[in-house]
Amino acid sequence: MSPAAADSARRDSIWLMVNGGANAETGVTHYYPRKVVSGVGCVSNASVRQIRNRLIFLSEDGLYAFDGTPNIKKVTVDQETGVDRLPLTVATINRARRKFCAAAHWRKYRCYLLAVPTNGSVVNDKVIVWEYEKDRWWVWDNIEAQTWLEDEGVGDDERLLFGDSSGRLYEIGAGQTDDGAAIASYATTQRFGYGQNATLRARAVDLLT
Repeated sequence: MSPAAADSARRDSIWLMVNGGANAETGVTHYYPRKVVSGVGCVSNASVRQIRNRLIFLSEDGLYAFDGTPNIKKVTVDQETGVDRLPLTVATINRARRKFCAAAHWRKYRCYLLAVPTNGSVVNDKVIVWEYEKDRWWVWDNIEAQTWLEDEGVGDDERLLFGDSSGRLYEIGAGQTDDGAAIASYATTQRFGYGQNATLRARAVDLLT
């Protein structure tokens, strides 16, 4: 099989390495490949994360979960309606750069994060977030996460960091907080009616927090 054909096969199938036992002469354990899933494969090695005994990864048409059996599951599909919730978002991923997509598992918030490059971009400029415990989806713009670093201290203090294309390192969720205090809400509006010979009426709206 040519390298191009082998690469194509990896993108649309999943294989397991099965223990074939030890070689009688050398004593070295041999493994052989066995195809488990056809039609679905991984297009980015860095998109793979293990969550609840399943491997979550990016395929050609979305995100899937693999539990080692042929019962592969597309996690972007709504289980009640059967509708894919992210077809347009996945379609914006730059196909030529999708091998550089990078994922992280933010355990504290039960989230799988996948940084992807959109069409026309050579860097990861969008983050697809799956809050898997509640099966909710988010899309974050303007976060240039080329790589992720999942760090955990001796006190189980989890930190999630990412590096951008310029080599700078950032920590997610560490800045611009009120240190646990209530956040004041306010509204910003455009000035209207200035210099006009007209009577305008505005309605006040109270924001409850």
